[in-house]
Amino acid sequence: MKRFLTAAMALCLLLSCLVPACAQGGYRPQTPPSGICGPCASYNVEEGVLTISGAGPVTSLPSFDYLSFLDHSPIHTVIVEEGITALPHDTTLCFLPNITHVELPDSLRYVGRMAFVDTAWLDGLTDEFCIVGDGILLDYNGPGGKVVVPDTVRYISSQAFSGTDVTELVLGESVKYIGDGTWGLENTAKLETVTFVNKAYDKYAYPTMIQNNYNPWIDVKSGVDQNGTVYFNRFLVMDGVLLYYGGGPGSVTVPDAVTFIATGGIYGSPDKFTEIIIPDTVTEIAENAIQGGSLDGNKPTFVFAAADSAAQKFVENNTEWLFRFMANGQDNSSLLNFTAKEIYYSDMFKDVHEEDWFHETVAIAFELGLMNGRDRDQYAFYTFVPAGDIKLSEAITVAARVRDTYYYEKTDFTAAEGAMWYQPYVDYALANKIIAEVPKDLNRPATRAEFASMLAAALPERELTAIHEEVHFADIDEAHPAYAAIMLLSRAGVMEGKGEDRFDPDTQVKRCEAAAMLARCVRTEQRIQPDLT
Repeated sequence: MKRFLTAAMALCLLLSCLVPACAQGGYRPQTPPSGICGPCASYNVEEGVLTISGAGPVTSLPSFDYLSFLDHSPIHTVIVEEGITALPHDTTLCFLPNITHVELPDSLRYVGRMAFVDTAWLDGLTDEFCIVGDGILLDYNGPGGKVVVPDTVRYISSQAFSGTDVTELVLGESVKYIGDGTWGLENTAKLETVTFVNKAYDKYAYPTMIQNNYNPWIDVKSGVDQNGTVYFNRFLVMDGVLLYYGGGPGSVTVPDAVTFIATGGIYGSPDKFTEIIIPDTVTEIAENAIQGGSLDGNKPTFVFAAADSAAQKFVENNTEWLFRFMANGQDNSSLLNFTAKEIYYSDMFKDVHEEDWFHETVAIAFELGLMNGRDRDQYAFYTFVPAGDIKLSEAITVAARVRDTYYYEKTDFTAAEGAMWYQPYVDYALANKIIAEVPKDLNRPATRAEFASMLAAALPERELTAIHEEVHFADIDEAHPAYAAIMLLSRAGVMEGKGEDRFDPDTQVKRCEAAAMLARCVRTEQRIQPDLT
């Protein structure tokens, strides 16, 4: 009996040592043999055959290499049924050496950059041009040299020419999409010349083939290389088509030789480009050709070009990025310079509610960086204090911000060590005649007359066009020092009286009133319109 127990214990110990690594946490849980792989697509694995069915794109697939390891049924066949339009941009279908047979439908329009790499099926293809699906050139097996891509090809997969001896590539009118990610024409070390004919791209087709650092012909430098490809600093231009800009952040001046900016031509990380200068020679710009400022960062990219040009139309039609169009010759001063710097949420301030008359104007003043909240309670909730007064130091500050933004001066208002926070604003206001002299007490509340004087001095009269013809207040006349400013703003619909023909020039300005006046100054649609009834 003891010998039996000893043998049993030894057998258990041996079996415990043979527990697969997956049971010890070395591998992920077993991949289900079937499941969802897209909005309207599903997969099923049975006896080594992977079948993908449904409609539309396949967005993700599990790790079938692991599934094959567990059930000892390596995937040897992939069948993609009619209706599927895209295979994923990942490594799921690569590195499965046992795949020897693949069936792809005519509905397939896109194949991810690593699909079928290192599979026996792809390695076994022998046709010079292996075209699958809806005009997808998946693989090239020709002798190299000069290669003219067939007119039936619409999309060239990333690995199609990898490791080949192609030296010259001619892309016909039918080619609309080349590679993806940063893998376009990967490892084509002998490729020297690309003749790019077609200028029309699919909506999200980025011609990133030209971003590959492994290709000699992408060694971007000034001048014209031995193949006739024109390079302007860090621009790649072929036959007037700007395919790629590889320069750093900041200002970009598009070369005069450019007539068309292709999709992804001027692209980079958000907020990379502060301004882009586009010449009159550019007559067409593809969708998603230029990346602007970040909507989250609220920093626009300025586009300088001729009025009514392709560049202006591009900016007007583009909502994916944040742009500001400036016509050539236009003064840098503009109400269009007032773009969002912050994001206002409906519950940003606990004392400003959607039903309040000043809710929208407070939001505008905050988003444009003209006014901030005042206090924060123990729960970190900010308050705006709409009924509170605005001190002279604060009134001078917001007026200085208005002028600085309007003229796009980007002044650094950081106070020197030991100085009051508002001192740079006061100095700016004094230098730019927003105030005639520094008030003795900057901490006292500003009056309506004083605030009117500052706002009127912050903007040129051309931005305060009169929309009210008959404006009269019984409590001020031309002898009042702020009369001209009050009348200018009142006629423009920025300010209004207190009723009974009174303006109350010496009344303190409430913070909600200040926000409303600021919003009306810089947003003409907010101005008080005449009563035409």
